Amino acid sequence: METRHGKSGALLMRILDRFVQMRSVWLAIILCLGLSIPAHAATLFTEDYEVADLSGLHAKGWWYIGPIDGQSWSSPGVCLDYCAMSLVSSTSTGAPPHGGSHMILLEYRGLHEVGACCALWDNHNQALIRQVPNTPEYYERYWFRTEVNTKNNDGTQMSPAPTQSGYTTVTSKQHYLKTDGSNASGIPNNVSNHFSGSRELGMSTQGAADCLNGGCGSTNDTPNMAHVPLQDNQWYCIETHIKMNTPNVADGIEEIWINGVQTISYPRTFRDNTTATAALTQITVYRQGADYMNRYEDDYEVATTRVGCSGNPSADTTPPVAPTGLTFMR
Repeated sequence: METRHGKSGALLMRILDRFVQMRSVWLAIILCLGLSIPAHAATLFTEDYEVADLSGLHAKGWWYIGPIDGQSWSSPGVCLDYCAMSLVSSTSTGAPPHGGSHMILLEYRGLHEVGACCALWDNHNQALIRQVPNTPEYYERYWFRTEVNTKNNDGTQMSPAPTQSGYTTVTSKQHYLKTDGSNASGIPNNVSNHFSGSRELGMSTQGAADCLNGGCGSTNDTPNMAHVPLQDNQWYCIETHIKMNTPNVADGIEEIWINGVQTISYPRTFRDNTTATAALTQITVYRQGADYMNRYEDDYEVATTRVGCSGNPSADTTPPVAPTGLTFMR
């Protein structure tokens, strides 16, 4: 014969069991509908560019490299009247920042801007650089916008004026994600960029094991999942994901999403025994290789899980994988 305490305990267990069953059913429904379950990224750093000028970014831990070799924040170089990297409050067409009151502007004038300043090649371009903790797997999210720039190198108006901004026939880098391996060269490095004038965003890797073993040196990966050309006069949510591999094992990955649509996914072998400890240590907002363009960026975040494009900058919007083997009864 059960005691009163025994009956109460059994009733409580039945109630808890029913609650668990109901929770499991609702979880299964959420998964099958592809709804996201709120999660929070482990954020490495965020940047909303809400400062008055580049010196304000420097005070927050950013470093600036100017258009002439070796010049740093203390000597930003010459020709900055048309080699512009600055903080602005609106686009030239009057469009507002993606969030807040300021955004970064990277300005490109004329055909490749070849000359003593702002030339096409890497060692004559500008960059904003930020150190981050060593991280073997990371996601970045930033908002990106371009518009046509109708000024010549000397600041005069182009005639006839171009109707669309363009990218160069070599490469046009956006973000340079540097890793620090166990060797002096600090490879591999990942670069999001535009190849051969394409308006689609690709990914280059310098010094990856799966490239070096094939004798190439650098891989250039173009979209293999979907195609999203980046047009002028609209904001795009750019997300990238790099996961370093187990040394000599092809379990690494590189991925890109544009407005939540995955455009790139490649399995990679970034590391071998000589680069076994390679991990992200430095990010660079890079200015290289475009024509007739104003490029804007805003609301930048780097994290160890996917950030997503929602209003909550640390919300993970990746839909969970739907479970298999479930049957719903009426």
